[in-house]
Amino acid sequence: MYRAVYSPYLNVYRDMCYYQMLIWWGGVVVVPNAGFEGYADTYVPRTSESSILQMLEEELVEAIRNLDEKKCVAFATNANDAVFVSKDVARILLAKVYMYQQKWAAASNLLQQVVDKNIYSMEKVPTKYTSENKDLILALKVGNESRDSRVNVDGSPEKVVPIMTTTDVKLLYAECEIHLGNNAKASKYISEVGNINGISGTNVSVEGIKQLRKSLKLQDYFAFLKRNGLAIKELGLEKYQLLLPIPQNELMVNPNLTQNPGY
Repeated sequence: MYRAVYSPYLNVYRDMCYYQMLIWWGGVVVVPNAGFEGYADTYVPRTSESSILQMLEEELVEAIRNLDEKKCVAFATNANDAVFVSKDVARILLAKVYMYQQKWAAASNLLQQVVDKNIYSMEKVPTKYTSENKDLILALKVGNESRDSRVNVDGSPEKVVPIMTTTDVKLLYAECEIHLGNNAKASKYISEVGNINGISGTNVSVEGIKQLRKSLKLQDYFAFLKRNGLAIKELGLEKYQLLLPIPQNELMVNPNLTQNPGY
């Protein structure tokens, strides 16, 4: 019963993981939502990339229907905020799923709903993120926190991993608008990101966004390069290297797994 109640919300976190695995490895093993009972005794083959994309779309559409329309809390301080993230988190993730498939109009519509609210702040992208950064929409703290939220119990600085930021969302939106031929709209957000980070004269193009993302060291850079056909040239890759090899220990554990071509 509880699984059925919470699955639309928890699926958002699960789908974040599968989206990242899809970018790096393509089709992967999908663990069924029904549970793990007996799973370790079953050699499950990889699920195709297209099937995973369909799963992500269906689950995120359902999540958007169920989640609250509110500002997302980057760092949850209670169980309610941690589990019941806002609709915007699911919207941003679903937009990325659409962009991976070149569905620019569908992605733009979702991102516009986030941007037009004007409730998320943007600031200069820091060298290292902290919990004080206003640009964060969703993030993770890594380590054992002390009473001072800025340091760990061993005295080392807190480590914050950005998952979703306002800067990234605005550049995602601009990217969609460029692909849709709406350069004037894209220019507004490219200039906004550039100006706040002291970067001027950025071309209103995918190439311009690439330079911004590269100089600011934003998250999901490889996904950006892949969906825009830039990864091979920019990173000096062979075509087969657009996917990473399946780890050898995984192949040994599960004989029904297959290696990515070229490895």
